[in-house]
Amino acid sequence: MADLLGGNAEPTMKDRVWDLWKRFACGLDVEEPDFGYENKKQIKFVALNAYGENDGSGKEKRMIETIHETAVTNAFLNSGGNMHGGCAAFLIDVCSSATLSPFAQDDNMAVSMNLNVTYHAPAPLGTPLRIISTSVSAGGRVSTVRSEIWDTKRDKLVASGVHLKMQARARL
Repeated sequence: MADLLGGNAEPTMKDRVWDLWKRFACGLDVEEPDFGYENKKQIKFVALNAYGENDGSGKEKRMIETIHETAVTNAFLNSGGNMHGGCAAFLIDVCSSATLSPFAQDDNMAVSMNLNVTYHAPAPLGTPLRIISTSVSAGGRVSTVRSEIWDTKRDKLVASGVHLKMQARARL
């Protein structure tokens, strides 16, 4: 599937990010569905881009951008018939986490510290959405990703967010 992923990132990065996406973000490799499983199955990972020069140090330092697409389904709706704010936050959480995959240490995904979401416009049932996430700072203990959810039919910004994640260390 990683070979179907668009974008300019090299194939090895796409393979690694796709593997982490399957295992952690969308839970495609789990026997027991986890939180949001049905909604995560609706998210299509479209592209992975890397901007800047790879310095060859083995540590990813480039800006990473991911693009995901989905459409608002009944499972996304609030009682007013639009995408629930919690669902928008969920989409930003899941999609922005994929953006940090190239920086993951030992294939361990970081944990959320803070997720700040601003809501700009409603997204009713059937609205096609594009989620664009860009790394702001990454590779250290704390990483930051900026995300936008766009209504691609009306070319309107639905929600935007900033997600801070940190590398968790096991304590013995």
